[in-house]
Amino acid sequence: MEQAQPEIQAPDKGEAGRERVPERGTLGLSDAAWAEARRRAAAVAPLAAQDVVPASMARDAGRALGLSERTIYGLLRLWRRTGGLVASLAPRPSTGGRSKGRLTAAAEQVVAEAIRDEYLNKQKKRVEAVVFALGERCRREGINPPAANTVRARVRRVRADKAARAREGAGSAAARRLTSAAGRTPQRALSP
Repeated sequence: MEQAQPEIQAPDKGEAGRERVPERGTLGLSDAAWAEARRRAAAVAPLAAQDVVPASMARDAGRALGLSERTIYGLLRLWRRTGGLVASLAPRPSTGGRSKGRLTAAAEQVVAEAIRDEYLNKQKKRVEAVVFALGERCRREGINPPAANTVRARVRRVRADKAARAREGAGSAAARRLTSAAGRTPQRALSP
């Protein structure tokens, strides 16, 4: 049985018959980002030429660039993986950082709905049930489901009094314990 050979297409020709080169995000780099990428490349390229990079050389390069030794090893890995592409060393924008959300707005909405529907009800479902139900909802809507720890963190953000009212009932002891007393705060005489 003869196997079909994959069809090889000619490169896309743009205007005036020139080949188009696929853009990899480098056109959007600012002049400052390009300058920083070139500065990093000047320090990382000599290190990449060596099979093993001693920590002392990585520290020296880090001091010269104002970066940590760990960051230098990361840049070195990027340099080697991309075959020496200078643009790969350009500074990247933050992806959120600690305590900042990285989920899309649609995913945040699905998480909030899942917590409301699965966790904040009288059935008192465990967080794992919320994680499972959220995964099902995300797959149904074509959204990449968030990690279980992300869901747990969102559940922990729910105010305790709100959770107690929803899970135990407004008149429950837990809800009453977490609700402030009505009226004004008593004024206490300050002793001299």
